[in-house]
Formats: sequence, structure tokens, C-alpha cells
Amino acid sequence: MRLIQGVHEAVECMQILIFGFVEKNLLPHLDTPSFKKFCKALDSINEVVRIFVDKKIKELEEMAKRDDLQENQSELGFLDHTLA
Repeated sequence: MRLIQGVHEAVECMQILIFGFVEKNLLPHLDTPSFKKFCKALDSINEVVRIFVDKKIKELEEMAKRDDLQENQSELGFLDHTLA
């Protein structure tokens, strides 16, 4: 759980730092259709990944409430182990 939270925070900070720098210093030179398409693609990827991660976190929290998490540890997938 801490790993995923850390990744979320790092991505948010990187977006602020990188795009803040780009917007102030490079955007006048990069304001092209390709750059706009690239930014939209990054936003879409972020939205989709968040949906899957948030859904899996809710599933794991429910499993933890039912004490299924410890019993089914061997059946969990990679994302489950990463988030647990």
C-alpha cells in the first residue's frame, strides 16, 4: 500500500515539476499537435491505471476485513502482492 501511495505521489510531483518547467520554458516552442496528443495520452494512461489500482486496493481491503488475505496469500497475483 505504501509503495502504490509513494508512486502516486511521485507521479503527481513529477507532473507538477516537469510540466511546470515545460509550460514556462519550453511550451512556446513545443505547442504542437504532437505535444498536445502526448499530454492527452499521459493523462489517459494515468486515469486508467488509477482505476485498476483503486479497484484492487478496495478488493484487498475487503479481503483483509474478512481475513481472506492471509489464507489466500498463495493465490494472489503480482499486483495483489505489490499492494498488500
